[in-house]
Amino acid sequence: MSTQLEIFEHFKLRKPKDDTEIQIKETETFLRTKQTLESLIEDNKWRAFSGRIGSGKTTTIIGAIRDIHDENKNFDVVEILSPDREKIGAGQILASFVRQVGEKYIGQNFPSGKIDTRLAQVQRILMTAHEKKKKIVLVIDEAQELNTKVLNTIKRLRDTTFIKRAIHLPVILIGQPSLDPMIRNNDEVKHRIRSTQFSYTRKELIGITEFLAKGLLSREVCKQIVDVKTTEDAYRNKQYPTPLELNSDIEIAMENAFKLGDEALELKHFEIRELQRPAPKKERKKIEISADIADAKIKNIDSAKEAS
Repeated sequence: MSTQLEIFEHFKLRKPKDDTEIQIKETETFLRTKQTLESLIEDNKWRAFSGRIGSGKTTTIIGAIRDIHDENKNFDVVEILSPDREKIGAGQILASFVRQVGEKYIGQNFPSGKIDTRLAQVQRILMTAHEKKKKIVLVIDEAQELNTKVLNTIKRLRDTTFIKRAIHLPVILIGQPSLDPMIRNNDEVKHRIRSTQFSYTRKELIGITEFLAKGLLSREVCKQIVDVKTTEDAYRNKQYPTPLELNSDIEIAMENAFKLGDEALELKHFEIRELQRPAPKKERKKIEISADIADAKIKNIDSAKEAS
């Protein structure tokens, strides 16, 4: 099995079907994210990336890590990309370490049943990797679901020492906006983790929406980009100077997607209308998107294709 195939499987990324992935890699946000990740892996930093649902943070960050690994294979990755909200805890983090890289570094990939012994297993993995001059990068998605005990366990791992020298573990947390206050409220780690708000620029928003027609983003994700909640969040976070400017960008983005789309993705029947502002003091306007007609058309087309 080729290295490229292993990376795709390891990060659970599908292979690019066309040049769309190249277009994403050429965005300023992707390049900036990649540079940031290269630096924090090199310096063994702990960084949290937060952004709204559908912002592309996980796809971008994992894609950037894959690129870095292709260029410099001197590190391994322990990834928890879809943690179970009911079970995510210190034990799950440690077990993932042992299962994913235990065989390579300590000759076993079966985690101990006792959490203290499991912690010792992971510390042995880190020390062995250090001896081999290799790094292990921990990546956790949906990190807003982590609790204080998990963060403190990660802190203990980062404080592991080998011959009186600290083995600092590069950690990348990816989560929704609630990740930031969760970190700030933890006295043990709040001074150790630097937090970054993840978002694409206005210009890139238009380009990303165009990717809808090339099959990279689903219609559901595209709708999340332009729905009312996203509009309000973007304005509240000052990503756009005025709501009118944001609304204009969204309309341009959707029109570009329409032009690129094939028959099944021809969403010209989306009804975009601005509502009156609820109060004179608020200069914010909302957009309401009605997809009923478009969805019905797509279903009819899909049914016709299946019948044929």
